[in-house]
This record gives sequence, structure tokens and C-alpha cells, in this order.
Amino acid sequence: MIPEVEWLLTVIGPVVDSVATDYDATVVRVDRNTPRVYRCSGTLSDADSRRTKEVGLEHQAAVGVAYTEESSTPIGIGYDYDIERTASLRVEGVHLSDHGAIDPDGDHGVPFGELWRRVRRALLAERTHPDVGRPNTRYRDLVINNVTDRSPDNADYYRTDADVVFRGYETV
Repeated sequence: MIPEVEWLLTVIGPVVDSVATDYDATVVRVDRNTPRVYRCSGTLSDADSRRTKEVGLEHQAAVGVAYTEESSTPIGIGYDYDIERTASLRVEGVHLSDHGAIDPDGDHGVPFGELWRRVRRALLAERTHPDVGRPNTRYRDLVINNVTDRSPDNADYYRTDADVVFRGYETV
């Protein structure tokens, strides 16, 4: 698994637990590169996952991450680089009336805005010096950019997309 994707899915794990506890709603984590769906909040072991090209949103919401791009700029006269690696973050769900996990009132599912806020806060809480375990790379921070709420486009389908940019240095 790509280190940045694994790190993001791990950081989002506690959100899965808190939503299940507070709203009795299921949230799955999705590695959109593989594609693999993780149904529980623990470690990202293969035993807790299944491969699928489609994530059904019936009775659950989903938080998906995909590695999208990398850009680097040489620093000085050596072989070090200022680097940015970007992952695409997608939070989505379907309204309760369509057998989904999203309930704007929060009585029988999670309000979509609350799900997005919890995911965003979990990432921002870890934004300084995220250690994703990638060799020869040290990130100084991460930022969340290009947040696009696609929910107004559909009556019962809720979706927010964003880019998570890891900014740091790579030594060669």
C-alpha cells in the first residue's frame, strides 16, 4: 500500500469508531488505488478487507483515499528535493430514505456535515510532521486543498472531495 494512503486511512480509523458510537452508523475506509474496502477501524490488515471495484453505500458511508500525484523541486546543489505528494480524499454517503447511513437530523444515521467535519479534524490534528514511513522523506506538514462539496448536485447522494497535500523534503 502507498505510505501516504495507508497513513491517511489509519488516521481516519477513530472517526469510524466515533460515528458508530454516536450515530449507530457504519463508515468504511476505502483504498481507491487497490481498490480495497476496510470495514473496521483497526489495523489495515487484509483480513479486515475485501477487494472490490465498487463501494456500495447501502447502510454505510465511505471515506476513500487515492494517491494522485507527486511534484518535486531540487534544493541547492545537492540531490535533495522539496516535495509535495497529493492524495485525493472522498467522503460519500446516501440518504437514509435510500437505505443509506446519512440522516441530516442525526436520529437514524450520521449527518453528512458532521462526518466530513470529523474526517477533516482528524487529519488536521495530525498535520504537523506526519510520519508516513516513507524512506528518505520527511514531511513538515499537510494541508487540505480544493474542497468541493458535490452534495447540492444530487438530492439523496452526499459527497465531498478534497486534496490532501503532504509537503516536505526528500533526500537521495
